[in-house]
Amino acid sequence: TATFGNEPPLVEAAKALGDSQLDSSLKAIASQTASPVIAVFFVLSGSEAQRWLDLPFKIAKIEGNEVLGKVMIQRTGEEGDEVAVVLHSSRAFAETNKGVYGSTSSAKRVGGAKSDKGKEDELNAMMLEALAEIPQIPEVPMTCKYGPVLHRWGNAFVVGEGLSRENSMCRDAKVAFCGDYVETDAPLSSIECALLAGKQTGEAIVKEIKGGA
Repeated sequence: TATFGNEPPLVEAAKALGDSQLDSSLKAIASQTASPVIAVFFVLSGSEAQRWLDLPFKIAKIEGNEVLGKVMIQRTGEEGDEVAVVLHSSRAFAETNKGVYGSTSSAKRVGGAKSDKGKEDELNAMMLEALAEIPQIPEVPMTCKYGPVLHRWGNAFVVGEGLSRENSMCRDAKVAFCGDYVETDAPLSSIECALLAGKQTGEAIVKEIKGGA
């Protein structure tokens, strides 16, 4: 709602259904908040990529930095001679700089969210400058194979209680929820959580199709 300016479609539909379990599920989801992240992503190739691959880490958590929170490096490309680098901002930096989603983000492309391009370029530059201040980090060239591009990950890490397994499956309304915000045996906001939530939802749907056997 804060991003797109309208009520979520499912909330609108639920008003007409009058299903108490669905209403309870949506209320629980609405009570969740999220720790946001601003991400900057770029791809390098050849000798420029090798400088990053030679670093003694693949994931680095940055402590005590007002701008950066994490740096991630991954070998990529068909020949394995490219590198993708992703920068995560600190939570404080993301919360301070709201309203910028990135011109290539889903919020902008699909949802039509408004984003200030000038501010986007400013934040991009600030994060790259913070990166350059870290000792032994290679210089990011003026021209990358791809990027740098900025993206606001507004719902990066769930804050609050996960949606209960019981309320993730609203049988009468024929609505199921799965994702990293649903209660599973894995921590919230993890890939494992999202996978397990999808698995348990799929298994519940199969059970319903088979008549609850």
